[in-house]
Amino acid sequence: MPCSNKDAAARPAWGQELFRRLAAGADALLDNARAHCVIQARARGLPRPVQSIHAALADPAGLRRTTRAGRAAGFFGRTAVHPAQLPTPREVRAARELVARLRRSADAGRGALATADGDFVDAAVVRRATSLLALADRFGTDPTLMGEDA
Repeated sequence: MPCSNKDAAARPAWGQELFRRLAAGADALLDNARAHCVIQARARGLPRPVQSIHAALADPAGLRRTTRAGRAAGFFGRTAVHPAQLPTPREVRAARELVARLRRSADAGRGALATADGDFVDAAVVRRATSLLALADRFGTDPTLMGEDA
């Protein structure tokens, strides 16, 4: 039995059909839900939630863009579905160097540190670097094992 447009409009829509009907992209529609997840987790004293996957494996620029946006929105990290989505050896090395420099600075009686670019290193930067290193150590994302600058 054929459906009229009126019947189709009355049915609930999910996923891509919902986005098509609303003439909006998934990211725009999901921003509210994502913010709600972060706010609710933090309001309950829970750790920051992990951001969902970026399924477009052939879109590393989109992965970087949406991961930065997720971090800015309060997410901790991202669920990876492919090794190419893990921190690069360069990022792991940079985090190791930053933590080592901070330790040397503290040992010398200086609590503050600035990067070569002149950026101030605060507690949040150190927490992000040590978190990245903990994950790299746990899951084997080590520059000496992964090849150069992958």
